Amino acid sequence: MPIRHLFAIALALLACWAAPAPAALAQTEPGPATKPPVAPDPAVIHPMVFYDAHGEANACGPGCSEWIAAEGKIDSGTAARLQQLLARLKGARPPLFFHSPGGSAIGSISLGEVIRARKLTVSVGHTVPLTCGRDPKNQNSCDAEIRAGHSIEAKLELLTAMCNSACVYALAGGVIRLIPPWVTLGIHDIGFDPAIAKIRHPSALAMAVAKSVTQTRLHSYIRRMGIDEGLLTEASATPFTSVARLTRDDAARFGIDRREFGETVWQLIDKPRPAIVKTFFVRADNGERRYVNAFVSVSCVPQLGGRAVALLARQRPAADTEAVVGQPAVSIRVNGQDIRLARAASAKLYLWSGRLPLTTLDAISDEAAMVLPGEELGRQQGPSGEVSLAMTGFSAAYAKLKVCAQETTRAHSTWVATGMPLPFSDPNIRTGLGPPAALPGWSKDQDGTAWSLMFTPPSSRRQE
Repeated sequence: MPIRHLFAIALALLACWAAPAPAALAQTEPGPATKPPVAPDPAVIHPMVFYDAHGEANACGPGCSEWIAAEGKIDSGTAARLQQLLARLKGARPPLFFHSPGGSAIGSISLGEVIRARKLTVSVGHTVPLTCGRDPKNQNSCDAEIRAGHSIEAKLELLTAMCNSACVYALAGGVIRLIPPWVTLGIHDIGFDPAIAKIRHPSALAMAVAKSVTQTRLHSYIRRMGIDEGLLTEASATPFTSVARLTRDDAARFGIDRREFGETVWQLIDKPRPAIVKTFFVRADNGERRYVNAFVSVSCVPQLGGRAVALLARQRPAADTEAVVGQPAVSIRVNGQDIRLARAASAKLYLWSGRLPLTTLDAISDEAAMVLPGEELGRQQGPSGEVSLAMTGFSAAYAKLKVCAQETTRAHSTWVATGMPLPFSDPNIRTGLGPPAALPGWSKDQDGTAWSLMFTPPSSRRQE
């Protein structure tokens, strides 16, 4: 076979893209190590696009409001497109956030080498434009602005992002690699895409040679990037028609991200109900896993008339026996006051919840700290095991959350004045926390009368 055909086959060997389950907010049930790929969002099937994005203060982390969006499939021209954007940035090096199902393994090596040469910080995050759309068929498409090199106003969604297959190898090129809490990476063996090679029926020998060449290049590249070659061993053990998830333990073991603590800034989410959320991970002192993902949230619940629901949740080992509801209670310390939370029933998380007046949080500034009991996060008891969370972004997110309470108060006054029945009396809505039973992401409390929001992280290959 001509050398050009062999090269084409090498380029067509893909770390076949496969989208993870949506990274929204309860842990999946324990299952097999791999699962068939899920059809990805159409927005990421196109060739990877790079553009300069900007958002509000701390949009991409503490003190960070500008980043490089990297969205779509990796191909042989992806590295060149990044170089073009970096040339426009004239020496600026904002962090780069991947949202990609994967693509060409050879293309990912070239991309990772550009990232390393430019000494970029990389992470995983889905960039969502706010003033235009990413669908080229949309009349309000961002394409023209991106081609012109304009900065796009956007927000980052970490829990709906993916970095699978070849994306993991491109991510390895980062001088600093930051995997957000609850985010898992997808890996599997390389496969063959005849559409890229433009060869319908390559011989078995040509396929074997091309795969061997690609694997040799990947091993050399991974070593140069400081990543343990065990990553490739585990990837090759998973058929390219499936996807295995790398947990945070795996990310540390392979040297992708060895931080012992990481946290996001406080952010507002508006579905299925308004809430401000901070996700984080800590290294535990003992147990099945060395790392624990967790989150803290405060939700606006109209049915509670100006009161909020606070949640603390963390992953739990699958073998653990559920403790008695209500015990043990925990206290979150912030601004010199304790917010006490009771143990709630959950088959998938350690979960504590409590109600409080929203005004309790009025005096909390971004310079404050939230202190959590370490023993409930797999750490030793006492002050030395406590976990301190920064309040960066809290003020802005909390201000938006209070709008929910204010609107609820105004609506309640109107209903009382006009004698109209409260909408919460709908028979499909329970008392207590009260969302409709049909809403995804909500779970019934133990007594069957109230509903609460559950945090659903991506599935993981090794379940806790």
